[in-house]
Amino acid sequence: MTIPDEKRYDFGNKVNWTAGAELEYFLPFNRNTTSVIFAPTMEHYKNTKDFYNLPRTLDMVSVTFPIGLRYSFYLNNDMRFFFDASFNPFFYINSNKGFEIVGRTVLEITERANFILGGGFAYKNFQVELKYHTNRELLGNYSSWQSDNSRIALSVSYKLFRQEK
Repeated sequence: MTIPDEKRYDFGNKVNWTAGAELEYFLPFNRNTTSVIFAPTMEHYKNTKDFYNLPRTLDMVSVTFPIGLRYSFYLNNDMRFFFDASFNPFFYINSNKGFEIVGRTVLEITERANFILGGGFAYKNFQVELKYHTNRELLGNYSSWQSDNSRIALSVSYKLFRQEK
């Protein structure tokens, strides 16, 4: 199947807000340096740009459920550097309006699995992390189309609950 509108649509870079929670369970060995993380996240992305004198809209809302491992380097009891790797499975919840091509059909967005690599710094209840999300194919149902949805994210968080042993 070929789609006559096979052009490159680059929506560029955009600051986007997400909301989520992160659960971290420290494994009881190796001085609590290794932990399992689970970070459900809700994201809404909407952008419209003109391509070839016609407006194109990408509108998607999704909830993802990445799970991974984190390794921490403690400076003292209150400060640590950490690195993590997560797998974001293709199980998701979405309410996507799709990739709208004016005058043609709307392409349905179906997200695929990807990996997330991150590193950051934690001080007491505050945490800052830089994450790299590998490409999450959005148009997997269409063999003639490809998408590049890799991105870099800055996450700033505050720990609400902390259980001490």
